[in-house]
Amino acid sequence: MFRVSGLSADISPVAWRGVVCLMAASTADILGSRLRLVDALRSDGWRVVVCSQPDSDVQRLTERGIEHRPMSVTGPRRNLFARLATYAAFTRTLSRLRPNVVLSWTPSVNAYAALAARSLMLPLIANVSARDGDMLRDRQRPRLLRAVSRMAFGWPTMVFFQHRADQQSFIRDRWVKSYRACQLPALSVDVDRFMPVPREAPHQPCFLLAASPIHGHGLDDFVKAARIVRAACPNVRFVVAGALSPDHPDAVPMETLAAWQHEGIIECLPDLADKVRAYAQADCVVLPATGECLPHSLLEAGAMAKPSIATDVAGCRDVVVDGVTGLMVAPGDASALAESMMTMLRMPDHQRIAMGEQARERIVAEFDDALVINAYRQMLSMKP
Repeated sequence: MFRVSGLSADISPVAWRGVVCLMAASTADILGSRLRLVDALRSDGWRVVVCSQPDSDVQRLTERGIEHRPMSVTGPRRNLFARLATYAAFTRTLSRLRPNVVLSWTPSVNAYAALAARSLMLPLIANVSARDGDMLRDRQRPRLLRAVSRMAFGWPTMVFFQHRADQQSFIRDRWVKSYRACQLPALSVDVDRFMPVPREAPHQPCFLLAASPIHGHGLDDFVKAARIVRAACPNVRFVVAGALSPDHPDAVPMETLAAWQHEGIIECLPDLADKVRAYAQADCVVLPATGECLPHSLLEAGAMAKPSIATDVAGCRDVVVDGVTGLMVAPGDASALAESMMTMLRMPDHQRIAMGEQARERIVAEFDDALVINAYRQMLSMKP
């Protein structure tokens, strides 16, 4: 069972308040999985300032009354002058804000934020993903860049690792002190919002792919598997619920989606405003991702006590326990995916319901938003 290592379960009352600066590569990084953290910190009395790319998502922040500062990390790859300019921009931004603490996410932002915070003697809490570890271990990257990145990770007041292997590696290689390292789940979900909802009976069996219709999410395999299953069970529904992204380079063409719908093999719900209802109408959630992904749909489905079928790739395997909370298949294997769907259909109701209940227990124990929020709150309660 997951536990936040290095921190006690109790959270002391915060006896002081100030400015906390959240730095991320894009505003979507904050809106997607950090918004509850922002709301929690603001309710505690902190002045929260988000620094990110000046993109179209900024308006959603400002509409919620959250302060924003433009912070660009773009620049030609391996261009020393561009990197120095970015570092200078980070330093200027933090110098003007003078926050009491800086929170950072994503590899490049972690490095720039740590170096800037170090130059200004500001406390920093960094969140390290698998990409950070891969970047530092990549022998193809310039030696100077890797050395600077390692030096940056020596500064943070605390480093939250999303994967235990990275935490152990960083400590072993002396990139971070053991007492400054804790583990947090890579993803989390609001288990109070995504609660189990009883299925209406009788109903058509329904498989749901709750993701944008892009090839990387395995929509092609989902459709192929649907055709195989439909040949044996014509009354099964296959629903794709996710925002359309026609400008995405990996997006499934609109003409193809229309043809699949005309064929009657899938139903498309482009508006996912009511996610809870979409999950409630499904018997099983499917995510046949072809590569590493952030499986928000699997977390949300599990929180709603829905079993899942997912591919054995990074991200999915962190959430689904094969044979316990769902089923795992090899990526790109539509036949295996169809067989797993048939297994779910043949499964007695009580067994499938029990699998969903175990999924809910696992999500609540290991991926609850409260784990992440409380860890940050506890760190912020410790005045430097």
